[in-house]
Amino acid sequence: MMGPEELFEGFDAEKQRGYEADLVERYGDQVKEQIDESWRRVGAMSKADAERVQAELAERDAAYAALLDAGVAPDDPRVQEVTAGHHAWVCRFWTPSAEAFAGLGDLYVDHPDFYARYEAIRPGLAEYVRDAMTVYAVEDLA
Repeated sequence: MMGPEELFEGFDAEKQRGYEADLVERYGDQVKEQIDESWRRVGAMSKADAERVQAELAERDAAYAALLDAGVAPDDPRVQEVTAGHHAWVCRFWTPSAEAFAGLGDLYVDHPDFYARYEAIRPGLAEYVRDAMTVYAVEDLA
């Protein structure tokens, strides 16, 4: 079994601990079970799996950015199709409830590291993805 440092380029264990602490502070101790499940799933990944996960992330980010650039609303079926893929991708790590999936979208806007990541791809992308995730959570997961 490979560790995340071997699976994901640029993985920072100290930052990851900080993200996990933020999640516990934000959502309470019950989130620890989901964090543990995520680590179990990551531990079962091969290097090829991790590369595929990273490639899917880049493809999805590009799809969201193109839709944002085209002025397509977050509730449009094309955006929701991308968001369904986003949900499936998240489910590789843990299976979020509707509330948790929408909360993850909030985290993309509220946490400076995640916000900066999306904004580096395209200004306004963090809010766009959050809005799309909220629609998906309400319409498809609730």
